[in-house]
Amino acid sequence: MISILLLLLFSYPATFICSEDEESSDPNFDPEACNLKSDYGNGTCSTAVPRWHYDNSTQTCHPFVYSGSGGNGNNFKTFDMCYIRCFLVPNKTRDGKE
Repeated sequence: MISILLLLLFSYPATFICSEDEESSDPNFDPEACNLKSDYGNGTCSTAVPRWHYDNSTQTCHPFVYSGSGGNGNNFKTFDMCYIRCFLVPNKTRDGKE
């Protein structure tokens, strides 16, 4: 019985922390995150997740492998989300088209 409780106790946080849904898609997204370097994360999860990050020097999005936990806000599930958040929206604002 104790071993079952310990198993449940230790597996729940891993499931919660190691999520493929961690992404910069919330309404409070800070565009400054687009200036951060890509961050693989802390590597505590066993799953490598393909993601996209924005490279300010080339002004485009590039693929990288995310560990599934940790990292920073420059982490997007799709090229489109990366490009919209880090290139199109900031350029509209800068050009006064918003």
